[in-house]
Parts: sequence; C-alpha cells; structure tokens
Amino acid sequence: MKQVVINNCYGGFGLSKEAILMYCEHKGLSEPKIWNSKVFGFFEDFNEYKIDREDPSLIYVIRTLGNKVNNSCSNLIILDIPDDVEYIICENVGKEWVAEKHRTWS
Repeated sequence: MKQVVINNCYGGFGLSKEAILMYCEHKGLSEPKIWNSKVFGFFEDFNEYKIDREDPSLIYVIRTLGNKVNNSCSNLIILDIPDDVEYIICENVGKEWVAEKHRTWS
C-alpha cells in the first residue's frame, strides 16, 4: 500500500506554520524565510503546494502533529491506496478525493 495525503474539507490543502517548519527540518531543508503582513504570514522561499502527496516527510509531520498540521482552511488525512493503482487527486472548492486514473477524451 502507498499512502497519499489529501485535504478532507472545503478550503484547500495547506499546512500550519509549525508543520512547514517541522517538514523542512525533517527533509533537511533550511528554515524558510517568513514574510509577514498584518493579515497573513507567508513563506518567501517555500511552496507547500509543490510537496509530493506521497512524501514520507509529509506523512511523518501529519502523524506527529495530528490536527496541529492543518491551517485554518485544511483538514489533512492520509489514505492507503493499493500499490498497483494509478491515481489522481481531484478536488471541488478545495475538498479533495482520490480517483483511479483512467483514460479520458473530450
């Protein structure tokens, strides 16, 4: 089985600041620089949307932090998918699900 991370609520995939810092530490990456505004805090040199959803470091962070891994718009869960299944992650208004990859024409 392979493990895949998806967001299980409307809003979208995202990590808390604590989760991003732990992820970078676990991967051996340098700590990202934080750019702060009065409303939001962003990382200048880190893009959480580029993380592989099967990344063992991401799965480690989710298992370690539990609900603290989520930002205000996410509820990340880990799914078990059979090794031989090719899949895609689909979403509607940020809520995601895994679907088996099939051929499609339009």
